[in-house]
Amino acid sequence: MKSVYRYDFAQKIHIANNNYYLRFRSQNLSNPVVLFLHGGCGAADRPFIMEWNSALAEYCTMVCWDQRGAGLAYNRKAAKKEILTKELYLNDLHRIVEYLKKRFSKEKIIIVGHSFGSQLGVWYAQIHSENILTYVGIGQVIDAASNETISWNFCIEEAEKRNDEKALKVLKKIGPPVNGFYKDDKLLLQRNYLNKFGGILYGKYGNSVINTLPKIPCMFKEYSLFTMLNYINANEYCLSQPIGQEKVDFLKEVKSLDIPVILTMGKYDYNTVSSLAKKWLEQLDAPYKKFYLFEKSGHTPQWEESEKWNALFVNEILQYAKAL
Repeated sequence: MKSVYRYDFAQKIHIANNNYYLRFRSQNLSNPVVLFLHGGCGAADRPFIMEWNSALAEYCTMVCWDQRGAGLAYNRKAAKKEILTKELYLNDLHRIVEYLKKRFSKEKIIIVGHSFGSQLGVWYAQIHSENILTYVGIGQVIDAASNETISWNFCIEEAEKRNDEKALKVLKKIGPPVNGFYKDDKLLLQRNYLNKFGGILYGKYGNSVINTLPKIPCMFKEYSLFTMLNYINANEYCLSQPIGQEKVDFLKEVKSLDIPVILTMGKYDYNTVSSLAKKWLEQLDAPYKKFYLFEKSGHTPQWEESEKWNALFVNEILQYAKAL
């Protein structure tokens, strides 16, 4: 089927001896450029953005990037010897931003960071605010230690309410996190229960495996079967690397940013707790800041309440950015 978008393509670019995998969608390349930073780290999300956020392509040039070690950028041989660090990710991001600025003749671009991508986005904003027109955080990472304590307690409370003895046994064996870390790196195991209890997906998909199946077809539109088979490996690989072990506390580390900061959070998000994001934004010194809470969402309001999120982006966030 022919694309309904004038510009709709994937591209591999080569910069500084590295390959970078980008996905573009736009009706007019003169529109503002919006770069989406995915979560994980290691969980590339271009299939979901192209599936549920394409309404934005009418008003901006959408760009998705598979971060190093994720999606199309995952390579088994490289994974055996490459060490993924914060510095490496920030260098990669800066190359992508500079490339987009030059390609589309823009002085600045909009950055949208989801989950780990919101952590990466704030890091980048600290050192390269001159390149950012507006920063939008979704499922904003704030304080890893406090976040994980709240998340673990939520799981315990839900397991007790549901008389889920198996969950209680597993969670208590893992134990409460210490400084944001779970014993024996059991983060993904805790997240399995968090998802089961509705602390990750709340709205469109709920917490049932059956209800997540609609995600599968849209992945095939963007990735081959081979890439999809490596998807879990990529996520586990990135989380095991130094970049995946970075634990931030933006409440203490980031007191001000020289750019507009807009946060869009799900009310039922216990993966990145919305109350922490609101607390950070309230104390943050920024030229403009706004907090939006989505009442029927967990960790992914941009997909769980996609129509509402897209309308907010087009009618408020993008209009504000254009007025700058």
